[in-house]
Amino acid sequence: MDKTVLFTHSIFIQTVLRLFKEKVLRGAPTELETALSHHLEGMKKTKGWRIGLVEAAAQSLGKPYSYEKALQIGVPACGLHEISLIIDDLIDNDKVRRGQLALHERVGRTEAGFAAGWLMAKALEGNSTYFTTSFAIEFVVDQVVRGEASQKALQFSARPTHIETWKTLAKQDTGAFFAFPFLALEVPWEWRPWVDRLAFLYHGLDDLEDLVGEGDLAGGGIADVKDGVPTLPTCFTSLTTLEGLQAACPAAL
Repeated sequence: MDKTVLFTHSIFIQTVLRLFKEKVLRGAPTELETALSHHLEGMKKTKGWRIGLVEAAAQSLGKPYSYEKALQIGVPACGLHEISLIIDDLIDNDKVRRGQLALHERVGRTEAGFAAGWLMAKALEGNSTYFTTSFAIEFVVDQVVRGEASQKALQFSARPTHIETWKTLAKQDTGAFFAFPFLALEVPWEWRPWVDRLAFLYHGLDDLEDLVGEGDLAGGGIADVKDGVPTLPTCFTSLTTLEGLQAACPAAL
């Protein structure tokens, strides 16, 4: 890829992150200062995947796009992802996120919940694309809730997991967040299969990375393995031990 494209792409991500942090801190209640500071500190390790997809979605329209409009979508995309991490850690009772204590471990579950609400409210504050953005958020929340419910129902099911079941979960989880900018920017729906493929790649690599104990891609570590959530390697083995799942990695790749 052209280095100039990579450079401008990085500028877009950093600009969205700056705008999001400025919004979050503006007028923040004193009671939430510790929670917000802790979460924003962890955000220094974000890779900006979902923010970057906003710019990619805008460029996919094949015509000059409004940089300002892309920023207007980028900030809510950032906020939606951040609150999903807080809530996911609350649901799974995870202890660590991005190399530091999960927010609820640092400030308590109630305050973490309030902080998540504040993040989303500020991300939407003054948004000129509120109608399409709110529709896209509704879609993401619907899909993620369905995905979480499916994962819970499948935790104790027999292995192996059917590959189509895994693909459905990947589309409802990762795919919903990846689809957000395309919906918010009203990109023609024929782009959805490509978004799904990207979600399968990201979600699958994250599943594999979890098993080798890295967790660098999405930061989840081996929580899914411990919780019995269907992952890509479980599509290729009836074993439930960590060693058995790791042995299925070549087939998953």
